[in-house]
Amino acid sequence: MIHQLLLGTESITAPSQVTFSTTGSNNWVVPSGITSISAVVVGGGGGGVFSDSDTNSGGGGGGLSYKNNISVTPGETLTVIVGAGGLPSSGTTGNSGGDTSIKRGSTILLEAGGGGGGKRLNGQAAVGGAGNVGSADGGGNGGGTQTTLNTSGGVGGGGGGAGGYSGTGGLGATSNTNTTYFPTAGTGGGGGGGFIDNQAVNNNNYAGGGGGVGIKRAGPNGSAGTTGTFSGGVGGSNGGSGENVTNNQSGDGGLYGGGGAGGDDNAGSGSKGGARIIWGPGRSYPNNSANV
Repeated sequence: MIHQLLLGTESITAPSQVTFSTTGSNNWVVPSGITSISAVVVGGGGGGVFSDSDTNSGGGGGGLSYKNNISVTPGETLTVIVGAGGLPSSGTTGNSGGDTSIKRGSTILLEAGGGGGGKRLNGQAAVGGAGNVGSADGGGNGGGTQTTLNTSGGVGGGGGGAGGYSGTGGLGATSNTNTTYFPTAGTGGGGGGGFIDNQAVNNNNYAGGGGGVGIKRAGPNGSAGTTGTFSGGVGGSNGGSGENVTNNQSGDGGLYGGGGAGGDDNAGSGSKGGARIIWGPGRSYPNNSANV
């Protein structure tokens, strides 16, 4: 809700914010009295890939970009496009996450890339989405996945973490019947990578989703998933954590932008992206952007 403060004969719009979490195109009309905004965008996470005969990586995390002091005109309409999370696939590649952007007509004011889909077979890895792109003031790339290793049975891999405000999301883990490559933590407030359930390396393998990233302000790094009861990557900057392996189901990525895990006979979906716009004196990303 927009509130106005009356100072003599002058009307000043109070500081506020608006969040966009519905995938697809959203229109936003700049409130009366607002001539400058700051914003953050996160791309959707990639979906994992699955098969019963190969190593199957999770999807990459979405990138994050932020920008301050974007000049706007009261009453103009901006388009906010929120990228969807990539769906899992039984093909050679999972579906990529969608890009998230803020546009004025056809002009891109701010954008972050979606994470790449998971990969099958030896020597391939999912790529994280691009962050801190174009004219952005900061951000980070989404975490990818580690190079997959050929194996005779279906082996899952963890999803990549979403990008941070000044660093890269964590790498999702992969494994074969002999070796486990462990996930990594996010940096710069990014989400952590998901863990392979190596307790089942030789029998129906699944993995945890990558951690997402919060869009209110920069915060702690997301830690990597661990074996046991919590194998999804932990969200960075208070984002959502990736789903654990539950009932022989690989985990989805955490909100916003976490990559979905790979698996044997199923895989996880990437999380949707998100966007947030703030305004008011002294408000800016990455630290002076909490709700008011």
